[in-house]
Amino acid sequence: MPPELLSRSEIVAAVGGILLALAIFLTYIILRDHELSWPRGEVTAVVGITAIGLFFYHGMLDRPGEPSGQISLGIGWFGMMLGALLIFGDGALRSSQVERRRKPPGVL
Repeated sequence: MPPELLSRSEIVAAVGGILLALAIFLTYIILRDHELSWPRGEVTAVVGITAIGLFFYHGMLDRPGEPSGQISLGIGWFGMMLGALLIFGDGALRSSQVERRRKPPGVL
């Protein structure tokens, strides 16, 4: 099917399905205690920083509606910002608990 024939809701559903599959896969990796090539929590911290940036941009800089000054932030925006901050904090804390293996100079 050509991508231009997909509606917005179908694209959102497809992206949601991919994210759900990714969440299930990552849960499996954590439950089985697989060896990772990155410190645990590092990806979580990156996701938290990304969420903070997107929420800040959408809530502070690019508010929906006309005029945008008439739109106020509700309790939900502050709740999701708090959640993103907690995700970042937990990821940063977890990644700092894992000692990284150091490589000798000149080795990639």
